[in-house]
Amino acid sequence: EPSPVSKVNNPYVKKAVNNPYAKKAVSNPYAKSNPYASSSTSNPYASSPSPSTKGRPSIGGGRANVNDDNALWADKYAPGNTREILGNQESVRKLSLWLAKWEDTFNNPRAQSKSYGSPSGPFKAALLSGPPGIGKTTTALLVAQESNR
Repeated sequence: EPSPVSKVNNPYVKKAVNNPYAKKAVSNPYAKSNPYASSSTSNPYASSPSPSTKGRPSIGGGRANVNDDNALWADKYAPGNTREILGNQESVRKLSLWLAKWEDTFNNPRAQSKSYGSPSGPFKAALLSGPPGIGKTTTALLVAQESNR
């Protein structure tokens, strides 16, 4: 039985090599900062949340805190669940039902051999269409969130 050695030099371990030909990291002084990217650098122009609002959920249920003066209005007051979506309730309900049935229909090993070419369904994909700002993305996100996807 060999005696335990506290430290052994392994000649096969790769050591960090300083490459003189490697490209140096270049910072662009004209680059715009991305407000949506999470980074450790702080923006001196961004308002910091006050201690009283820090960690408090937004009152409007949206993607931003209602008390944040720099947040966009659409983010402050975006709906937090599908019941808060105004209008298109029938479309929201149909999308929710479609998503609930989708997994049972298409991820079922027994149903793999079936043909789904019927114009009356079942449908493999959902197409959300409409003018800009009608709430297509918000509806899709909230329906998926409520069904834990």
